[in-house]
Amino acid sequence: MATTPVVDKAEPKAKKYAWQKRYPEAKAVRVIFEESTEIPPTGLFIQINGDPFVVVAGEEVEVPDFLLEHMDNAVMGAPVFNPQTQQVVGYRNKTRFPYRVIARDV
Repeated sequence: MATTPVVDKAEPKAKKYAWQKRYPEAKAVRVIFEESTEIPPTGLFIQINGDPFVVVAGEEVEVPDFLLEHMDNAVMGAPVFNPQTQQVVGYRNKTRFPYRVIARDV
């Protein structure tokens, strides 16, 4: 009597977020946005191509990889001081919304 091979019919991982259905090619990244005066206590509202995202500082959240590209480009000017005169001699770019990557492709 012949036996039939067992085929693993594991179902694909369920999509947890609406952006995963709209952007199936996007990779999920788990991050924590650092506490900052730029992020209100109710969370930072970010909208990309009409898709809303809300991240709360200090809490772990999964976001699409393309959102981090926008966050990397969100910079603000920070003054550069002359150490002797303590006068502002220029400005440098500073990350506006610092974050830590916990895991990629989750």
